[in-house]
Amino acid sequence: VVLTCLVGLWKGFFKTFIGMFGGIIALLLAIFLAKPIAEACVDGFARNFVLGETGSIRSFVGGLLPEAVKGLGQAASVTPEALSEALGSGIFGFFLKPFSGLLLGNQMVQEALTVYDGITVLLSMLIFSVIVGIALFIIARLLMCLFTMFAKSFARDGKPSGLSRLLGGLLGLARGVLYAGVLLLVASVFTGFPFMSGYNA
Repeated sequence: VVLTCLVGLWKGFFKTFIGMFGGIIALLLAIFLAKPIAEACVDGFARNFVLGETGSIRSFVGGLLPEAVKGLGQAASVTPEALSEALGSGIFGFFLKPFSGLLLGNQMVQEALTVYDGITVLLSMLIFSVIVGIALFIIARLLMCLFTMFAKSFARDGKPSGLSRLLGGLLGLARGVLYAGVLLLVASVFTGFPFMSGYNA
């Protein structure tokens, strides 16, 4: 928070706002377009890469899942507790156990022949969506950087005024609080905090 506030004070309001605007637009484009673009790619040229039997994201994910998950039947006959036990204590158990009920309730998992098939397809699609989202963010960020450079060329030459620095500092402070909030939210999903025990149950 302090770092982003100091950067805002140094750059002034206009440059801080333009930079922040570009990052937000790139992030929103990545968030809202990643899933539909990933699904369109899987329906087309990327199907083997994502869902193929060998050398795909799905085969990689399937190889990492515990053997006990492969022995589970259809989602309708599996309880969240049974899935949690089958996931074990490895990396998948750490990340997926809190979401056992959601996984079994997912339409993709419910329609699959087995829970194992459903989970591998679901995780493969999620991983591919993240890859597409990161690629979209990078592309959009580069395009927004070009726009930012163009917009900054209209900024007044010389040092920002005192008011501009103050407003830039406040904007930087808001950006720092936003970043800190997102980091805490992500950390709480994986580690949890004492005051969030009611939500992590």
